[in-house]
Amino acid sequence: MSDIVILGASGLIGSELAARAKTPVIAVHRSPLRGPAPNADLVPTRDLFSLDWVGAVPKTATILHCAGLSNPRLKDRNAALIEAQGNIRMVEELRYHGWTGHLVLLSSAAVYGAPGPMPVTETSRTQPVSAYGRAKLGLERSVHAHLGPRLTILRLSSVYGSAMAREGQGIIKILQDKIATDGTFQLFGDGLTARDFLHISDACAAVIAAGRKPPGGILNIGTGRAINTRALLDLTRKITGKPLRLERHPLSAEAGSTVLDPAKAREVLGWEPVVALEDGLRRYFKG
Repeated sequence: MSDIVILGASGLIGSELAARAKTPVIAVHRSPLRGPAPNADLVPTRDLFSLDWVGAVPKTATILHCAGLSNPRLKDRNAALIEAQGNIRMVEELRYHGWTGHLVLLSSAAVYGAPGPMPVTETSRTQPVSAYGRAKLGLERSVHAHLGPRLTILRLSSVYGSAMAREGQGIIKILQDKIATDGTFQLFGDGLTARDFLHISDACAAVIAAGRKPPGGILNIGTGRAINTRALLDLTRKITGKPLRLERHPLSAEAGSTVLDPAKAREVLGWEPVVALEDGLRRYFKG
């Protein structure tokens, strides 16, 4: 029986993890996975919070929790509250069924908001400015309160590069679609906000490494380097050799630039990113 359970295996990172699994895993999914997963034992659920899947979890399994809110422009506060409450019930139900394993919770760099000095470390102040960031921070705190030392929280930077990404799923996927259709890219704000972009292969490697290690607390999963939107657009034009039309829109509130310091993840997990942004973009746009 597998000792790894992927929650949210029909999402982007969950599907990627299931597809990359070299040994048997249990994949809990609400909708079809986005790609082949030959080593996954599929456990369908009508909804993660229905908890109809809990009985399939081995008592000492490591759970890779990839399910949850995925839209950084989330505005629905009720959705965030429902998610936090649902996750509390989930942990309680798992414990009731005798589960004593390790939970790896995927979170986001959005919890830092506009953090000030960079690169951001795990001890930097969390002051999310978006509903999405507040939801992720609330989820972290709720699960930690009920699980404590059996929890690893991975705060991922902006993940890109997956062929499984769907329309609108991240700025780089949007750029790919606009170039392919000769469309117009909608630029919100001044384009000077910088992001730390993490290739999907590096993101998956970090999650897998976390699942193999003892609980490690909060870990930043990023590259330690960032690029602003204007420079990203220029790099995209350079790589693709194609023009890109822009339509500019003002933005009243946007998270500040964020660069994650991955030093703790390197120390705790023995992990570090290996795909440089330009290489990753070339692979993505020309793949």
